[in-house]
Amino acid sequence: MRQPNVSDTVLYRLSAGDVATIDIDKPQKAEDGRYLRNPVREGQVLPATVVASWGGPAANLQVHLDGRGSYWATSRTAGEATGQWLWPTDPAVLAERAYLAYGASTGGLNFRGEPMPVWAELPDAIRTAWAAAAGAIKEVLAA
Repeated sequence: MRQPNVSDTVLYRLSAGDVATIDIDKPQKAEDGRYLRNPVREGQVLPATVVASWGGPAANLQVHLDGRGSYWATSRTAGEATGQWLWPTDPAVLAERAYLAYGASTGGLNFRGEPMPVWAELPDAIRTAWAAAAGAIKEVLAA
């Protein structure tokens, strides 16, 4: 896997601990009631900038919140779980984006006309299949 370098942009998936820290350290509203940032939730994917890297898979990140502020996520590794980051062109990221686009184009219904589950609730085998399809498309586009 490609190693992260300072100033690279990656996608970071918030963990429950991240959300708790952000909610304590970065209030959503000012004392006068003005919104300072939008809410965050576990599993949410946000862009992040690599601010420190040591030549391995771990990196320190500045996670960009939707609104004022950022969140410092230290010593985070690459992966699909919460608390981990991925490259924006990773097949797992592309698969989730394709799944969301499919849902947007069908009104959130699957091929049977039933409501689509959210990505995180899909069985691993289904997410893996979407990633395989996204990876195949990525290979064709790279050729």
